[in-house]
Amino acid sequence: MNQKQFLPLGTVIELKGGKHKAMIIGFLPGTKTDYMDYFVCPYPEGEYEDELYCINRTNIEKIFHMGYKNHEWPKLENYLNNCTKEKNTEKEYEEVPIINDSINTSNLDVYKNQHLPIGTVVKLKGYKQPIMINRFEVQSETSHKQYEYAGYPYPVGLIKNNSCVMFNTKDINGVYYLGYESEENIKWQEYLDETERNKTKPKKR
Repeated sequence: MNQKQFLPLGTVIELKGGKHKAMIIGFLPGTKTDYMDYFVCPYPEGEYEDELYCINRTNIEKIFHMGYKNHEWPKLENYLNNCTKEKNTEKEYEEVPIINDSINTSNLDVYKNQHLPIGTVVKLKGYKQPIMINRFEVQSETSHKQYEYAGYPYPVGLIKNNSCVMFNTKDINGVYYLGYESEENIKWQEYLDETERNKTKPKKR
């Protein structure tokens, strides 16, 4: 792996000395001049109960799955490289809200009956910016309303403490990219289905 390159959101990795997988959900955590490369969360559980970690690219042992790269990724990658080169993470990044990538709408009925894996990039009704799923079964701290998913804007993810977007399956208008589907993910999805049937809150296992 080229240690000089940033990896996109949704990339699933293994950390050195670790036995579990993690997924990249954001970039440059820390202060203006004292920062690390990535925010990551456990895979396949996602950012469960705000469980996330800050790592550097040198902490990565292996890449299991490369996240989504579209036409805006090179622009963000250039921004991230300039931030680290100039040692200034407070530089503004101007997002491009309109994406011309193709959207898969043919399987929306299937998605209604299953959980999409974290790392999936979706088009939401009423949102111009794509959203990458990073969390399941989340409750709003203000309204206390329960949602099936939460996610961060793609391609920037969690950066500069931006807030996540909470939504349900009915809010999904299409899928740009499906996240990493693995045996661990299948078992986790089965567990989520079981908690829904039993009306219990899922717990990290």
